[in-house]
Amino acid sequence: MTPQEFQAAMDYKDKSPQTRKMLAQTLLDHPILLATCFTIIAQQTPRAESRAAMLLEMACKKKLKIIIPHLDEYFEVLPHLKGAGAIRSLAKIGELIILSNYMAHGEISLSRKQIDILRDCAFEWLITEQKTAPQAHAMYILFWIGITQPWIHEELKAIIIKNMPHGSAGYIARGRNTLKGIESYNKSKNMGKI
Repeated sequence: MTPQEFQAAMDYKDKSPQTRKMLAQTLLDHPILLATCFTIIAQQTPRAESRAAMLLEMACKKKLKIIIPHLDEYFEVLPHLKGAGAIRSLAKIGELIILSNYMAHGEISLSRKQIDILRDCAFEWLITEQKTAPQAHAMYILFWIGITQPWIHEELKAIIIKNMPHGSAGYIARGRNTLKGIESYNKSKNMGKI
């Protein structure tokens, strides 16, 4: 499938789950088309941006390493996202990427610059008016980055505690889990110092 055919298929009126799965599978079968998705996202046309980001998310959930050749494009568009759907999908991909980066046998190894971009975007999603999903993904992103940048855990704790009284049930649940994770991490780190 050519990039033009892929974009035409994305623009087609049928937005059913079956069509989305088929287009995500097309990305997995033809990874070169990920560049087309990033081009669409960069253009920031609201519906097209969200659709392209959602297809990227679906493909990355099935096979994360598909994004490795396109990490520069991911980190280039990430700070410039405008649409809520695109932010949600790329925040989820960010969570998957950061988990892989910090896992012992993860498929992805990020540069310091890439981690800093993801960190800054995650803080932005937490402190600005966003839907719950990107904020929840941001909490986990920041938790993992905080392992190598300890100041982040204190900032993250303060933001979560401040926002929990006004947060949705999903925000509160993810916030509690993140706070427990920080507490547990700090206990295990302190036990190693004894």
